[in-house]
Amino acid sequence: VTETNVTVSSGDATQLDVQMYGAPEITSPNGGETLSAGVETSVTWTGNPAAQFHVQYTDNYGDFETTTDNFERGALGPLYTTGGDAIWFLMSGTSHGGINAARAGDIGDYDDSWMTRTVGPGDVSFWYRVSSESGWDFFNFYVDDDRKLHLSGEVGWTLYSTILSSGSHELKWEYTKDGSTSNGSDTAWIDDLEIVTDNTTWTDIIDLTTPGAMSTPWTPSTPGVDYKVRVRSYTGGSNYGEWDESDATFEVAEGGYQLGDLNCDTTVDFDDVPHFVQALVDPAGYDAAHGSCDRMLANMNGDAAVDGRDVEGFVAELVGG
Repeated sequence: VTETNVTVSSGDATQLDVQMYGAPEITSPNGGETLSAGVETSVTWTGNPAAQFHVQYTDNYGDFETTTDNFERGALGPLYTTGGDAIWFLMSGTSHGGINAARAGDIGDYDDSWMTRTVGPGDVSFWYRVSSESGWDFFNFYVDDDRKLHLSGEVGWTLYSTILSSGSHELKWEYTKDGSTSNGSDTAWIDDLEIVTDNTTWTDIIDLTTPGAMSTPWTPSTPGVDYKVRVRSYTGGSNYGEWDESDATFEVAEGGYQLGDLNCDTTVDFDDVPHFVQALVDPAGYDAAHGSCDRMLANMNGDAAVDGRDVEGFVAELVGG
């Protein structure tokens, strides 16, 4: 965690030293672990000891769907809306790849032609070409009314790409003209649109911790190999900091046994003691001998490591059981 001391002073006023902390960082599970479904663990992180935190998990990290539109058909289709003084259309003769490209409508002075498509979060890229009166007739591209491209003159096929945040977004391609003069082909084209949609679904573990908490209990319920957790700090009102997520995915295996049940007979008792010791000092031997019985059942303190810090928790579970 990055810490910076900021001193505020004015004349003879009392100075105020404020510690500025960086974004929180996940410490466990941080990638590569194997947890057990139905067995409580802890999500841990570092961060500002005075802050509150929002914590989530996903079991389908990396679920991406790629859609490519090369416009090799007769019409734009229902995914696009087009309007203005003339509509965009598909035509052959000028394309980046294949035969067709999408082309702005034939418009006159002071007119415009636009086309939109709504997409979800993820990566978006497309190729564009412009042939217009330089400095006066423009090809524009917007994401949610935020203009990203504003080009005129002779522009050969060029790739544009961007990353869209969570939620839905409107993409808009537009060609506009001023009050006189037409140069070049007086239009713009796009081709080979690619949309990589991120279908990852995040679910709350806790929407807001108590101030200063650096961990929260969590019981994963469904086996899977594409799990991650993430955390962000709450900064007041409706404001949050940036997310930090596990460095890599981790697995949730079939569970059903409680922490401390190292021989997996559904009971924590003195028969588990030698198995706990083996999990502690000979993890490879435990894994070889116990098959589907998970050594992480010895991870009593939920820090994703089986070590001496788990002894106290095991003894407490043994005596309490």
